[in-house]
Amino acid sequence: MSIKNLKNKNVGIITGIPRSGTSLVASIISFSDNVAVLNEPAQLTKILKNNKNLNDFVSYINHIKKTIIQREPIYNKQSNGFITENTALDDTRRPHVFDVFDLSFNLIIKNTLGFLFAIERIINAIPEIKIIFCFRNPFETIASWKNSFNHLKKAMPNKIAVINDQISWLNDSDNKQINLINNEQTDTIRRAQLWTFLANRIIELSGNGLLVNYSNLINNPQIEINRITDYLNICKSSFQTRQIQHKSKKYELNAFEYELIDEYCMNTYERLCEIY
Repeated sequence: MSIKNLKNKNVGIITGIPRSGTSLVASIISFSDNVAVLNEPAQLTKILKNNKNLNDFVSYINHIKKTIIQREPIYNKQSNGFITENTALDDTRRPHVFDVFDLSFNLIIKNTLGFLFAIERIINAIPEIKIIFCFRNPFETIASWKNSFNHLKKAMPNKIAVINDQISWLNDSDNKQINLINNEQTDTIRRAQLWTFLANRIIELSGNGLLVNYSNLINNPQIEINRITDYLNICKSSFQTRQIQHKSKKYELNAFEYELIDEYCMNTYERLCEIY
């Protein structure tokens, strides 16, 4: 079978709420045989911005599969052959040659926010694509936002390129919500509003993929890893669950932040857990 006929097959994406385990899930999947995992490839930003029908995304997948089969290096966010699990600490792309067995290999691409705002277009372009949505308790997530990338700390959608670039492809309701968040003057409230908006995106789209709760991935890693590999129909991951390290940051939140997160986010989080 030619690579041309495989361009839309065995393809999956990882998306979700930032700081909710998308990089960890990408790392876990990368320990499966005959799988290539791309961690936020640079070319995607332009593709998601400029293509309403995402024809270029399909072409990009075809190109990447050819490159991998030909054992040519691809720049990927990883170090010493391993996917970068914490891109807040190391955001560097390095050349990597993937080791796959044959043309039937699975290609999994992670782009947390970029994909979350392009899901409808992606499904239209590749109906059979597998989608993993990652989410996490909002107290932990928002506490992590405060100590990671500045765009998450400020939580202003018009300052987040992967959201702002796709504004023209979003519906009126989403654009209204984004404008409300942008117009809020307080960082603390914006963070809670943005988390809730992203979580509601996942709820709306959840029927198209698999939800992964970061808390369950930490507390019951083998069960969650099996759910992920079964859904993707890939070999069991050899990822060592003892490698999973978690340090809670929610205790860095003040009383006002706790109150706001409880008010703005917890009902939505409970809905996510029910769907999960």
